[in-house]
Amino acid sequence: MRRLPAIAVASAALLLAGCGGGGGGFSFSGGSSTGSTARGSVVTLPPPVVASLSASDLTILLIANTTGQQLKQLAGTPVCGIDVRYLTYRTIGGQGEATTATAAVMVPTGTNPSCNGTRPIVLYAHGTATARAYNIANWVNVNQPAAAEGSLVAAFFAAQGFIVVAPNYAGYDTSPLPYHPYLNGNQQGKDMADALTAARTALPTVGVATGGSLLVAGYSQGGYVALAALRELQSVGTSVTAVAPMSAPSAISLLIDYSFSGWPALGATVFTPFITTSWQNEFGNVYTATTDIYSTQYANGIATLLPSLSPDTLFSSGAPPQLALFPANGVPGPVNPSLSIFYGSGNLVTQA
Repeated sequence: MRRLPAIAVASAALLLAGCGGGGGGFSFSGGSSTGSTARGSVVTLPPPVVASLSASDLTILLIANTTGQQLKQLAGTPVCGIDVRYLTYRTIGGQGEATTATAAVMVPTGTNPSCNGTRPIVLYAHGTATARAYNIANWVNVNQPAAAEGSLVAAFFAAQGFIVVAPNYAGYDTSPLPYHPYLNGNQQGKDMADALTAARTALPTVGVATGGSLLVAGYSQGGYVALAALRELQSVGTSVTAVAPMSAPSAISLLIDYSFSGWPALGATVFTPFITTSWQNEFGNVYTATTDIYSTQYANGIATLLPSLSPDTLFSSGAPPQLALFPANGVPGPVNPSLSIFYGSGNLVTQA
Protein backbone atom coordinates (compact mmCIF):
# COMPACT_ATOMS: atom_id res chain seq x y z
CA MET A 1 0.00 0.00 0.00
CA ARG A 2 2.89 2.31 -0.83
CA ARG A 3 2.43 5.86 -2.06
CA LEU A 4 3.04 6.80 -5.66
CA PRO A 5 6.69 7.67 -6.45
CA ALA A 6 7.80 11.26 -5.94
CA ILE A 7 8.00 11.77 -9.70
CA ALA A 8 4.27 11.17 -9.86
CA VAL A 9 3.44 13.98 -7.49
CA ALA A 10 5.93 16.40 -9.03
CA SER A 11 4.82 15.58 -12.55
CA ALA A 12 1.23 16.14 -11.60
CA ALA A 13 2.02 19.64 -10.39
CA LEU A 14 3.63 20.42 -13.74
CA LEU A 15 0.80 19.02 -15.79
CA LEU A 16 -1.95 20.58 -13.80
CA ALA A 17 -0.48 24.07 -13.53
CA GLY A 18 -0.88 24.51 -17.27
CA CYS A 19 -4.27 22.90 -17.60
CA GLY A 20 -6.33 25.79 -16.32
CA GLY A 21 -6.73 24.01 -12.98
CA GLY A 22 -7.13 25.79 -9.70
CA GLY A 23 -9.24 25.85 -6.63
CA GLY A 24 -12.55 26.23 -8.41
CA GLY A 25 -15.45 23.88 -7.93
CA PHE A 26 -16.28 20.91 -10.12
CA SER A 27 -19.46 21.45 -12.12
CA PHE A 28 -21.08 20.43 -15.37
CA SER A 29 -24.37 20.65 -17.18
CA GLY A 30 -26.27 18.60 -19.70
CA GLY A 31 -27.43 15.00 -19.90
CA SER A 32 -30.60 13.38 -18.68
CA SER A 33 -31.50 10.71 -16.16
CA THR A 34 -31.77 7.18 -17.52
CA GLY A 35 -34.32 6.09 -14.91
CA SER A 36 -32.74 2.64 -14.49
CA THR A 37 -31.86 1.43 -10.99
CA ALA A 38 -29.96 -1.70 -12.00
CA ARG A 39 -26.35 -2.30 -10.99
CA GLY A 40 -24.00 -1.02 -13.66
CA SER A 41 -26.54 1.38 -15.12
CA VAL A 42 -25.69 4.99 -15.94
CA VAL A 43 -27.36 7.70 -13.89
CA THR A 44 -26.98 10.45 -16.54
CA LEU A 45 -26.55 10.11 -20.30
CA PRO A 46 -24.46 11.24 -21.98
CA PRO A 47 -21.70 11.58 -19.36
CA PRO A 48 -20.59 15.22 -19.61
CA VAL A 49 -17.16 16.36 -20.80
CA VAL A 50 -15.41 18.11 -17.91
CA ALA A 51 -11.99 18.68 -19.50
CA SER A 52 -10.58 18.63 -23.03
CA LEU A 53 -6.88 18.82 -23.95
CA SER A 54 -5.09 18.35 -27.28
CA ALA A 55 -1.95 16.24 -27.74
CA SER A 56 0.07 19.41 -28.32
CA ASP A 57 -1.28 20.91 -25.08
CA LEU A 58 -0.06 17.86 -23.18
CA THR A 59 3.32 17.86 -24.92
CA ILE A 60 3.96 21.53 -24.13
CA LEU A 61 3.19 20.85 -20.48
CA LEU A 62 5.52 17.84 -20.35
CA ILE A 63 8.58 19.60 -21.79
CA ALA A 64 8.20 22.66 -19.57
CA ASN A 65 10.68 21.41 -16.94
CA THR A 66 12.91 18.49 -15.96
CA THR A 67 10.28 16.59 -14.01
CA GLY A 68 7.82 16.70 -16.87
CA GLN A 69 10.51 15.63 -19.31
CA GLN A 70 11.16 12.57 -17.12
CA LEU A 71 7.48 11.68 -17.17
CA LYS A 72 7.40 12.19 -20.94
CA GLN A 73 10.40 9.88 -21.27
CA LEU A 74 8.57 7.20 -19.30
CA ALA A 75 5.13 7.63 -20.83
CA GLY A 76 6.17 8.70 -24.33
CA THR A 77 5.19 11.78 -26.31
CA PRO A 78 1.41 12.24 -26.22
CA VAL A 79 -0.12 10.86 -29.38
CA CYS A 80 -3.70 11.78 -28.59
CA GLY A 81 -5.64 14.54 -26.97
CA ILE A 82 -8.01 13.65 -24.14
CA ASP A 83 -11.67 14.33 -23.46
CA VAL A 84 -12.41 13.60 -19.81
CA ARG A 85 -16.00 12.59 -19.07
CA TYR A 86 -17.66 12.32 -15.67
CA LEU A 87 -19.62 9.11 -15.22
CA THR A 88 -22.10 8.43 -12.43
CA TYR A 89 -23.15 4.78 -12.14
CA ARG A 90 -25.11 2.49 -9.85
CA THR A 91 -23.36 -0.11 -7.73
CA ILE A 92 -23.52 -1.61 -4.22
CA GLY A 93 -21.91 -1.04 -0.81
CA GLY A 94 -20.22 -3.49 1.53
CA GLN A 95 -23.54 -4.87 2.78
CA GLY A 96 -24.98 -5.22 -0.72
CA GLU A 97 -26.94 -1.98 -0.30
CA ALA A 98 -27.74 0.02 -3.41
CA THR A 99 -25.66 3.15 -3.93
CA THR A 100 -24.00 5.21 -6.66
CA ALA A 101 -20.39 6.00 -7.45
CA THR A 102 -18.53 8.11 -9.99
CA ALA A 103 -15.69 7.54 -12.42
CA ALA A 104 -13.45 9.31 -14.89
CA VAL A 105 -13.77 8.16 -18.47
CA MET A 106 -10.84 9.45 -20.54
CA VAL A 107 -11.40 9.27 -24.29
CA PRO A 108 -8.49 9.70 -26.73
CA THR A 109 -9.03 12.39 -29.37
CA GLY A 110 -7.18 13.62 -32.46
CA THR A 111 -6.48 12.65 -36.05
CA ASN A 112 -3.83 10.01 -35.38
CA PRO A 113 -5.19 6.51 -36.17
CA SER A 114 -4.17 5.43 -32.66
CA CYS A 115 -6.75 7.84 -31.27
CA ASN A 116 -9.73 6.74 -33.36
CA GLY A 117 -11.86 3.70 -34.04
CA THR A 118 -12.23 0.76 -31.69
CA ARG A 119 -9.87 1.49 -28.83
CA PRO A 120 -8.61 -0.76 -26.02
CA ILE A 121 -9.90 -0.02 -22.53
CA VAL A 122 -7.84 0.35 -19.36
CA LEU A 123 -9.97 -0.25 -16.26
CA TYR A 124 -7.85 1.47 -13.61
CA ALA A 125 -8.11 1.11 -9.81
CA HIS A 126 -6.58 3.88 -7.69
CA GLY A 127 -4.52 3.58 -4.53
CA THR A 128 -5.49 4.30 -0.94
CA ALA A 129 -6.93 7.81 -0.59
CA THR A 130 -8.01 9.42 2.68
CA ALA A 131 -9.84 12.36 1.06
CA ARG A 132 -13.51 11.76 0.41
CA ALA A 133 -13.38 14.40 -2.36
CA TYR A 134 -11.07 12.16 -4.43
CA ASN A 135 -12.23 12.49 -8.05
CA ILE A 136 -10.02 11.33 -10.93
CA ALA A 137 -12.35 13.05 -13.42
CA ASN A 138 -11.14 16.37 -11.98
CA TRP A 139 -7.39 15.70 -12.27
CA VAL A 140 -6.91 18.97 -14.17
CA ASN A 141 -7.41 20.79 -10.86
CA VAL A 142 -4.04 21.04 -9.09
CA ASN A 143 -5.82 21.14 -5.72
CA GLN A 144 -7.80 17.96 -6.34
CA PRO A 145 -6.61 15.01 -4.19
CA ALA A 146 -6.65 12.79 -7.29
CA ALA A 147 -4.48 15.16 -9.35
CA ALA A 148 -1.23 13.18 -9.17
CA GLU A 149 -2.64 9.76 -9.95
CA GLY A 150 -5.08 11.09 -12.52
CA SER A 151 -2.39 12.91 -14.48
CA LEU A 152 -0.21 9.80 -14.57
CA VAL A 153 -3.05 7.66 -15.88
CA ALA A 154 -3.84 10.32 -18.48
CA ALA A 155 -0.22 10.53 -19.68
CA PHE A 156 0.52 6.82 -19.71
CA PHE A 157 -2.76 5.52 -21.11
CA ALA A 158 -5.27 8.02 -22.51
CA ALA A 159 -2.62 10.12 -24.31
CA GLN A 160 -1.34 6.91 -25.93
CA GLY A 161 -4.71 5.86 -27.36
CA PHE A 162 -6.33 3.85 -24.55
CA ILE A 163 -9.82 4.59 -23.28
CA VAL A 164 -9.48 4.87 -19.50
CA VAL A 165 -12.26 3.98 -17.06
CA ALA A 166 -11.10 5.00 -13.57
CA PRO A 167 -13.69 4.61 -10.79
CA ASN A 168 -13.49 6.79 -7.70
CA TYR A 169 -15.14 3.90 -5.75
CA ALA A 170 -18.25 3.86 -3.59
CA GLY A 171 -17.90 6.19 -0.64
CA TYR A 172 -15.88 8.81 -2.54
CA ASP A 173 -16.74 12.01 -4.40
CA THR A 174 -20.55 12.34 -4.64
CA SER A 175 -21.31 8.73 -3.66
CA PRO A 176 -23.89 8.78 -0.84
CA LEU A 177 -22.40 5.68 0.83
CA PRO A 178 -21.28 6.90 4.30
CA TYR A 179 -18.14 4.70 4.35
CA HIS A 180 -15.75 3.10 1.85
CA PRO A 181 -15.67 -0.74 1.58
CA TYR A 182 -11.87 -0.73 1.82
CA LEU A 183 -10.24 -3.97 0.63
CA ASN A 184 -13.62 -5.69 0.54
CA GLY A 185 -12.87 -7.91 -2.44
CA ASN A 186 -16.48 -8.82 -3.17
CA GLN A 187 -17.72 -5.22 -3.20
CA GLN A 188 -14.69 -3.67 -4.87
CA GLY A 189 -14.71 -6.23 -7.67
CA LYS A 190 -18.39 -5.53 -8.32
CA ASP A 191 -17.81 -1.77 -8.11
CA MET A 192 -15.17 -1.97 -10.85
CA ALA A 193 -17.30 -4.25 -13.01
CA ASP A 194 -20.29 -1.92 -12.62
CA ALA A 195 -18.20 1.08 -13.70
CA LEU A 196 -17.02 -0.83 -16.77
CA THR A 197 -20.57 -1.86 -17.65
CA ALA A 198 -21.77 1.72 -17.30
CA ALA A 199 -18.90 3.07 -19.39
CA ARG A 200 -19.56 0.56 -22.15
CA THR A 201 -23.19 1.65 -22.14
CA ALA A 202 -22.34 5.36 -22.20
CA LEU A 203 -19.49 5.53 -24.71
CA PRO A 204 -21.48 4.56 -27.82
CA THR A 205 -23.90 7.41 -27.05
CA VAL A 206 -21.02 9.84 -27.68
CA GLY A 207 -19.73 8.04 -30.77
CA VAL A 208 -16.94 6.00 -29.18
CA ALA A 209 -16.43 2.34 -30.15
CA THR A 210 -15.69 0.00 -27.23
CA GLY A 211 -15.04 -3.44 -28.71
CA GLY A 212 -11.27 -3.51 -28.13
CA SER A 213 -9.14 -5.42 -25.66
CA LEU A 214 -9.39 -4.88 -21.89
CA LEU A 215 -6.52 -4.25 -19.48
CA VAL A 216 -7.28 -4.18 -15.73
CA ALA A 217 -4.63 -2.33 -13.74
CA GLY A 218 -4.16 -0.72 -10.35
CA TYR A 219 -1.58 0.39 -7.82
CA SER A 220 -1.37 -0.27 -4.05
CA GLN A 221 -4.98 -0.67 -2.86
CA GLY A 222 -5.75 -0.53 -6.56
CA GLY A 223 -3.55 -3.58 -7.14
CA TYR A 224 -5.80 -5.55 -4.80
CA VAL A 225 -8.89 -4.04 -6.42
CA ALA A 226 -7.58 -4.99 -9.86
CA LEU A 227 -7.34 -8.62 -8.72
CA ALA A 228 -10.84 -8.45 -7.26
CA ALA A 229 -12.12 -6.93 -10.51
CA LEU A 230 -10.47 -9.69 -12.52
CA ARG A 231 -12.19 -12.34 -10.41
CA GLU A 232 -15.56 -10.60 -10.75
CA LEU A 233 -15.25 -10.05 -14.50
CA GLN A 234 -14.23 -13.66 -15.08
CA SER A 235 -17.17 -14.87 -12.98
CA VAL A 236 -19.64 -13.06 -15.24
CA GLY A 237 -17.93 -14.12 -18.47
CA THR A 238 -16.25 -10.83 -19.37
CA SER A 239 -13.06 -11.34 -21.37
CA VAL A 240 -9.97 -9.72 -19.83
CA THR A 241 -6.90 -9.41 -22.05
CA ALA A 242 -4.36 -8.69 -19.31
CA VAL A 243 -4.14 -7.62 -15.67
CA ALA A 244 -1.45 -5.57 -13.91
CA PRO A 245 -2.04 -5.63 -10.11
CA MET A 246 0.87 -3.46 -8.97
CA SER A 247 2.08 -3.45 -5.35
CA ALA A 248 -1.10 -5.22 -4.23
CA PRO A 249 -1.67 -5.91 -0.50
CA SER A 250 -2.83 -9.44 -1.26
CA ALA A 251 -2.34 -11.24 2.09
CA ILE A 252 -4.45 -8.82 4.12
CA SER A 253 -5.06 -10.98 7.20
CA LEU A 254 -1.32 -11.73 7.39
CA LEU A 255 -0.59 -8.00 7.07
CA ILE A 256 -2.90 -7.24 10.00
CA ASP A 257 -1.48 -10.10 12.09
CA TYR A 258 2.03 -8.73 11.54
CA SER A 259 0.96 -5.21 12.46
CA PHE A 260 -0.67 -6.29 15.72
CA SER A 261 2.25 -8.56 16.57
CA GLY A 262 4.55 -5.55 16.62
CA TRP A 263 5.51 -5.19 12.95
CA PRO A 264 3.42 -2.20 11.80
CA ALA A 265 4.23 -0.40 8.56
CA LEU A 266 4.00 3.23 7.51
CA GLY A 267 0.36 4.12 7.07
CA ALA A 268 -0.86 1.69 9.72
CA THR A 269 -2.83 4.40 11.54
CA VAL A 270 -4.81 4.96 8.33
CA PHE A 271 -5.12 1.37 7.12
CA THR A 272 -6.36 0.13 10.51
CA PRO A 273 -9.50 2.31 10.77
CA PHE A 274 -10.13 1.86 7.03
CA ILE A 275 -10.08 -1.93 7.47
CA THR A 276 -12.10 -2.11 10.70
CA THR A 277 -14.85 0.17 9.35
CA SER A 278 -15.03 -1.75 6.09
CA TRP A 279 -15.12 -5.18 7.70
CA GLN A 280 -17.52 -4.07 10.45
CA ASN A 281 -19.96 -3.08 7.70
CA GLU A 282 -19.30 -6.29 5.80
CA PHE A 283 -19.32 -8.84 8.66
CA GLY A 284 -20.80 -6.94 11.63
CA ASN A 285 -18.61 -8.63 14.26
CA VAL A 286 -15.15 -7.04 14.13
CA TYR A 287 -15.96 -5.27 17.40
CA THR A 288 -18.87 -4.82 19.78
CA ALA A 289 -17.78 -1.23 20.46
CA THR A 290 -14.97 0.77 18.88
CA THR A 291 -13.30 0.93 22.31
CA ASP A 292 -12.56 -2.79 21.89
CA ILE A 293 -9.77 -1.71 19.53
CA TYR A 294 -9.22 2.03 19.80
CA SER A 295 -8.02 4.33 22.56
CA THR A 296 -10.78 6.36 24.17
CA GLN A 297 -9.72 9.65 22.56
CA TYR A 298 -10.21 8.17 19.07
CA ALA A 299 -12.96 5.60 19.56
CA ASN A 300 -15.79 8.10 19.24
CA GLY A 301 -16.00 8.94 15.54
CA ILE A 302 -13.40 6.45 14.28
CA ALA A 303 -16.05 4.52 12.32
CA THR A 304 -16.83 7.60 10.22
CA LEU A 305 -13.33 9.08 10.10
CA LEU A 306 -12.37 7.76 6.66
CA PRO A 307 -12.57 8.79 3.95
CA SER A 308 -12.73 12.46 4.90
CA LEU A 309 -9.67 14.70 4.60
CA SER A 310 -6.39 14.69 2.70
CA PRO A 311 -3.45 13.15 4.64
CA ASP A 312 -1.81 16.43 5.69
CA THR A 313 -5.05 17.88 7.01
CA LEU A 314 -6.05 14.58 8.58
CA PHE A 315 -2.83 14.21 10.57
CA SER A 316 -2.61 17.88 11.51
CA SER A 317 -6.06 17.53 13.08
CA GLY A 318 -4.63 14.83 15.34
CA ALA A 319 -7.11 12.15 14.38
CA PRO A 320 -5.60 9.72 13.72
CA PRO A 321 -2.00 10.15 14.91
CA GLN A 322 0.51 9.94 12.07
CA LEU A 323 2.70 7.16 13.52
CA ALA A 324 1.72 6.20 17.09
CA LEU A 325 -0.24 3.01 16.57
CA PHE A 326 0.69 1.60 20.02
CA PRO A 327 1.38 3.22 23.43
CA ALA A 328 4.88 4.46 24.24
CA ASN A 329 5.43 1.72 26.83
CA GLY A 330 3.35 -0.89 25.09
CA VAL A 331 3.70 -4.56 26.00
CA PRO A 332 4.92 -6.25 23.94
CA GLY A 333 7.10 -3.42 22.68
CA PRO A 334 8.79 -2.97 19.31
CA VAL A 335 10.04 -6.20 17.78
CA ASN A 336 12.89 -4.22 16.24
CA PRO A 337 14.34 -0.85 17.38
CA SER A 338 13.55 0.63 13.97
CA LEU A 339 9.85 0.09 14.73
CA SER A 340 9.86 2.27 17.84
CA ILE A 341 8.47 5.16 15.75
CA PHE A 342 5.10 3.38 15.88
CA TYR A 343 5.02 3.56 19.71
CA GLY A 344 4.24 6.88 21.35
CA SER A 345 1.85 9.07 23.31
CA GLY A 346 -1.61 9.63 21.89
CA ASN A 347 -1.59 6.13 20.40
CA LEU A 348 -4.46 4.94 18.20
CA VAL A 349 -4.85 1.32 19.28
CA THR A 350 -5.31 0.10 22.84
CA GLN A 351 -3.35 -2.93 24.01
CA ALA A 352 -5.77 -3.72 26.81
